[in-house]
Amino acid sequence: MTTSDAAATPAGELLEAIAINLTELAGRVGALEDVISNSWGKDQPAVFADWVDQIRDTYCLQSKVSENWQTMPGVVAELAALYVAYQAAFSPSAKPFDQASWHDALLRTLSRVDDYIERVRRKQGLR
Repeated sequence: MTTSDAAATPAGELLEAIAINLTELAGRVGALEDVISNSWGKDQPAVFADWVDQIRDTYCLQSKVSENWQTMPGVVAELAALYVAYQAAFSPSAKPFDQASWHDALLRTLSRVDDYIERVRRKQGLR
């Protein structure tokens, strides 16, 4: 049986489909590795800070994400995770609903940021 004969069988077709999917997934993993390598804005802190300023302005989040967000480790961690998700959701390889999912993640992140800030205030005796 030749290679082309094997591909004509159901098992061969399945193997060919798996190979195609693995190739696609390898490309997507490579793209994610590029995004993850810059998570937390370590490589480009100014770009990360500009992005935070951009979402603060775009979504009118000044009351949720204060100007001193960089001084709060929990807020930085939440925003960094959101930044990585943003890069993936708005990348060329993103799926159709990735951007909508990112907006859902934004709301959940803001809720956790509120909780974090409330805990910090309680710890400092401010509430």
